[in-house]
Amino acid sequence: MVIDMRFTVILVSLIFPILSGISFAQEKIISKTNTFYTSNDLQIYKNILHKFEVIGEKHTYDKSYNYSNHQWTIGFLSGIFKKYPKIRKEILNKSTSKFVQGAFLISLYRANIPNEAEKYAASNLSEKWSNYYKTRILSLEEVIPRDTPSENDLLLGAFAATGTKQYIYNMLYYFEKENIEKITDAIKVGLLIEKFGPEMTPKKGYKTKITSAFVKKYNAKNDIKSYLHLMTMGVAIWSIRSNMKKDDNLKKLFEDFLSKNKILKPILKSEINYLSNYIVDFIGYNATKSNILKKSLDRYESLETQINFNKI
Repeated sequence: MVIDMRFTVILVSLIFPILSGISFAQEKIISKTNTFYTSNDLQIYKNILHKFEVIGEKHTYDKSYNYSNHQWTIGFLSGIFKKYPKIRKEILNKSTSKFVQGAFLISLYRANIPNEAEKYAASNLSEKWSNYYKTRILSLEEVIPRDTPSENDLLLGAFAATGTKQYIYNMLYYFEKENIEKITDAIKVGLLIEKFGPEMTPKKGYKTKITSAFVKKYNAKNDIKSYLHLMTMGVAIWSIRSNMKKDDNLKKLFEDFLSKNKILKPILKSEINYLSNYIVDFIGYNATKSNILKKSLDRYESLETQINFNKI
């Protein structure tokens, strides 16, 4: 058990930045930003670009930089480049840092405009372009997040720029492919992140076993991709639910998706209620140390579900 707990602590410390979905700097970019596709307000993309340039001033560009903490911006720029040629031309003609130029290049590739990318790279980023050409980065339409949680941010950024429904459907792809048990666990992950943050546990009170339960169930020691697949699905739920509070179109899109799938809506409803009850029991246990409440907490933390799948 000691070894398991140590492994859990190490694993969480390693993937904490991944489960954060977007970096702190990235949050500062989008927190006060409306979706571009609903307003076509040019000031929106200009503000995003300016703040990204400020971030870029703190980084040294080199050919190995992968922009993994800036996927929302890459997705947003990719969407802009793909859907709005005039704006793309204006942006690419800007004089900016190598760091930002590298992001432009990746965004052109994600937008599936290889000729433009090759032309842009020819000036002073040809070595990096050669690397991307060899590895063949997927275009936005091809990205279906499986074991890389930050790819959800890429697609959300693209959706914010264009309103293209397919990007959201790609985020939810595995909710139509996986078994009910994994779908339920992924929804639980998303709700836990939404409530408690990337650690998925309350910051105060007794130490919960939720994270350890996920690590054990999905054999993270020997199959990290299986575990990250679960986390990626969970981050998709969290990301969509968080962003739809500011985007009615995204909210409707998600609700329509749930309505068309006979199992997702009841699972989500059940897990929301179960988490609410868990929080009440958690508060009560910390105050009373009741054995009855502890047993209730243990059931939730063992990843038990309250839904009767036979009735769905």
